Amino acid sequence: MIKVVYYARVSTEDEKQINALKIQIEEIEDVIENHSDWVLVDRYIDEGISGTFLDKRDEFKRLIEDLHTDKFDIIVVKDMTRVGRDSYEFGYFLSPLIRNNKKLFFYLDNKFFKPEEELFNAVKYGMAAQFSRDLSQKINGSQKKRMEKGRVITNGRMWGYDQKDGQLFINEKEAEIVRFIFAEYVNGIGFRRIKTKLDERGVTNQNGTLFSMSTLKRIIRNEKYKGVLIMGKRHKDYNTKKSHDVPESEWVIHYDKIPPIISTEQWEIANKELEKKRRSTGSDEKSKVAGYFSGTYVYSSKIKCGKCGRPYYHSTYSRKKDKINKTKLWECKGYREYGKRSENGCDNTRIYDYEMDGIIKQSIFEFWQNKDQNIKNVIEALEEVLLDNQYLDSIDKLNQNEIRLGKKKDKLIELYSDDLISKDEFKKRNVEYNLLLEKVQEEIQELEDKNKNLVSKKERLLKSQSILQTKLNDKDEITDDIIEDFLKEVIVYPDHIEITLDGNYQFVAKKEADKKYYVHPSVTYTRSI
Repeated sequence: MIKVVYYARVSTEDEKQINALKIQIEEIEDVIENHSDWVLVDRYIDEGISGTFLDKRDEFKRLIEDLHTDKFDIIVVKDMTRVGRDSYEFGYFLSPLIRNNKKLFFYLDNKFFKPEEELFNAVKYGMAAQFSRDLSQKINGSQKKRMEKGRVITNGRMWGYDQKDGQLFINEKEAEIVRFIFAEYVNGIGFRRIKTKLDERGVTNQNGTLFSMSTLKRIIRNEKYKGVLIMGKRHKDYNTKKSHDVPESEWVIHYDKIPPIISTEQWEIANKELEKKRRSTGSDEKSKVAGYFSGTYVYSSKIKCGKCGRPYYHSTYSRKKDKINKTKLWECKGYREYGKRSENGCDNTRIYDYEMDGIIKQSIFEFWQNKDQNIKNVIEALEEVLLDNQYLDSIDKLNQNEIRLGKKKDKLIELYSDDLISKDEFKKRNVEYNLLLEKVQEEIQELEDKNKNLVSKKERLLKSQSILQTKLNDKDEITDDIIEDFLKEVIVYPDHIEITLDGNYQFVAKKEADKKYYVHPSVTYTRSI
């Protein structure tokens, strides 16, 4: 009898993924049972672990250790991606597999892995991935040393300074504007008025566009203007490709590496005023700069301006004579940052909280009145779209593009290894290929997410049928969970508001003579999703 083991894995602990893992295990064990001369001797199962995190895949590491024993002869997996999506880690697995004369069987393709056909590419991809890791670590180490020496590490120019050889030098023409912004703000002038004054003077940023209010707030908060250099606040992880905050104890801080444009006293006064205003509006940490929204509202990211196309943000205001009662409303980002009269501003209507709540809830309540037929129409439309799914073709094309870029990186390594290109040329082209690969991988991920959402949309709507069994006597009985399930988009125009629910059911809200909004069904339902 031939001793057989199998390895199974899913990348998340989502309930659907756990069910997929159960199916994967059942399929593998069926395959093993169908081979009369195979006997199952062990199972290796990683639950909810991504294929790119080798250090977290305990069962996979146990499998690699057992490769060096006589415990089994064949390993059965679903396909190559179950071993790992990172080609370096696949190469890391192949070495002991081949050295110990073990066989790898892909049950989805019903074939054994053939080293003579695929090992060379896997090893080369592994070399490229390892080289990228080493290069990333060297760059991070080099940057850390430069930070400790006080050499400025930035992504571009900073207003008020010129950068040369890792040092900042005051640009007097721009510094004059920085001093003006601080002086005005300390004297009680708000950002909108400061922006208007700069616009009237024709002051533009380095891209030739007018200053936004969010830029003015960032200037006030930037400690470099008082001569303090803080670096290393965030770090990008090579494996996850995500940036994360670094503990303050690990920041690199210098107090004598930047010439100050304003005094420490003026900077402190300005920031105390900014902090006081933030607290008076009840804003959270992400709302310190206009345009950064916490996303805690059920309508977040779903309301857009029909006039300029920018998102609507939730804002809270208090009057000078009434600091207790707050005015809460939704307004266009263009108005919030630039005002009404600016070239980049927007004068679209602002909607009070209670108005937006009433409009959206009334739309859903109207939908609810004919709920059974409506949900049936939506599911039928989804089935039509799923039959004509274009995402998979696009994903396949991008995957081919990713493979071509990988081959180009392989060739680049060969050229460098054979001394046919210089180290500088290698670095330059390697960075270019990495950027292109990152872009392609992001596009693949985006399309895969869209495809996943499309497939799961029908499941959500089927689930919504049970929600629709709830009897609603009034729009005020509609909960945030119901809004989250059904609201797709809200577009605000100067004279009306369009509300679109899942399945493209549309309603229109208009102000009548009594200055109240009334909701009406829009034109005939469209079958697009």
